[in-house]
Amino acid sequence: MNNSINQKLQFSSLWVFVLFNTLFRDIHEFLRPGVIENMNLGLSNGVQVSEYTLFIAAFVLQMPLLMFVLPFFLRLRNYCKLSIFVGITTFAGIWFESPHDMDDWAFAAFKSLTIAFILYGNIKLLIRRED
Repeated sequence: MNNSINQKLQFSSLWVFVLFNTLFRDIHEFLRPGVIENMNLGLSNGVQVSEYTLFIAAFVLQMPLLMFVLPFFLRLRNYCKLSIFVGITTFAGIWFESPHDMDDWAFAAFKSLTIAFILYGNIKLLIRRED
């Protein structure tokens, strides 16, 4: 298999792991008492959620989703640059919504570790390609 394709598959798989981790954490949150009631009231952790906040959250969530598909349409160098930007943004998003309990900390830690692997791999590829 072409080395470039193999690297793209690896990065795509890591982004899928981040997305599944996000999905399972969100499903897991529904099991907490009062979460659905607060969502119906437009509250998240006791804070009123505005349309603007929902828009920003949707945009931030779409970025890792795009990173699952984009490696197959972009040159590897361009993908690496974009992946670094999205990785940093996603990492900030993980910790912006600070974890509340132990399971949230575990999900955040695994997502952060995965993004660290993504960032390391992309930076390493960019440095190697500049030589």
